[in-house]
Amino acid sequence: MLSKLFVNTAYIRVYKNKFRIRHIQSKTEIVALPDTEFTTQRLLLAQFSIAEKTLLKGIGDLYRRTWFSPSPKVLIQQMEMNDGGLSESEQRILKEIAISTGARSVVVWDGDELTDSEVLKQVNNRKT
Repeated sequence: MLSKLFVNTAYIRVYKNKFRIRHIQSKTEIVALPDTEFTTQRLLLAQFSIAEKTLLKGIGDLYRRTWFSPSPKVLIQQMEMNDGGLSESEQRILKEIAISTGARSVVVWDGDELTDSEVLKQVNNRKT
C-alpha cells in the first residue's frame, strides 16, 4: 500500500514545438509550448536548451498540485519527423532531455502511440 505512494510514471510525447505530458497514475495531461521554437526543418529537438526549458516547465506544471512527487519513470516518444525510425543520436537526445527533468529511469519508445497500461508495462519491464 505504501509503495503506491512512490509510483510516478510520465508519458512524454514530443511533437514539433510541443510536448504532451501525461501522468499515468492520475490521468492528468498537459501540453507544454515553448516561448521560442525548438524544432527546425531538420531536427525535432534542434534547440536542446529551449526544449529542455519547455519540458521542465511542463513537468513543473503537471506536478504543481501535489505536495510530494518522487522522481518519475519516463517513457518518451518522438511523434513526428521519425520516418524510417529514430537514429542513435535522436534516441540519445530524447533520453538526455528526459533525464534533465529528474527522471530516475527513461525508456525511449519508437513505435505506435501507447495506452496507459502499455506505458506501465514498458517502463516496468525494461532495463534503461
